[in-house]
Amino acid sequence: MEIRNLGSKTLWIKGKSESLLINPADTLLAENKHKSRIIIFSDGGPRKILDNDRVVINGPGEYEIGGIEVRGIRMSEAAIAYVLTVDGVKIGVVLGGGSQEIEKISSELEVSDILVVEAGAEDRYLIGLAHRIGVNYLIPLAGEEERQKLEAFLDAADTEGKAAVESLKIERTELPEGMEVVVLKANDGS
Repeated sequence: MEIRNLGSKTLWIKGKSESLLINPADTLLAENKHKSRIIIFSDGGPRKILDNDRVVINGPGEYEIGGIEVRGIRMSEAAIAYVLTVDGVKIGVVLGGGSQEIEKISSELEVSDILVVEAGAEDRYLIGLAHRIGVNYLIPLAGEEERQKLEAFLDAADTEGKAAVESLKIERTELPEGMEVVVLKANDGS
């Protein structure tokens, strides 16, 4: 499995049999160069997708598409968290919501091997949550224009100066023992 950061809150996750996009911009959907059939939005708003071959998930519920399991959990009116299972690896995706909303769903996230969060005001809480639930990888997301937020997150996690990598490639059997913070470069995923 491989995870790439395609911009501020956009992720591309590629499994052995399927790939998915989280929060893609309209231009990214139109280009379709990632050939992702599963499209997920964390803000719950309605979306217009250009073709009928894609599965759009933008709300709470449980889904299974091509071997990828998706569980959407409503945090607030404007934020939905997801727990994904891709190639046996559990990924919690929390992009939005404050500490109170996230705390309400923290038991749902406890199964996560990887936790993807938005760098910002709730950094210390999110880092503490990641330690408490025992994730193996913590991935903070911030766009290039939000470099200060990412630096503040890394400072709060005691990983200042952490080098960014193009992607995270992992197998279920190769997860680290403790928690590792991974910074993904924002790129177009080419």
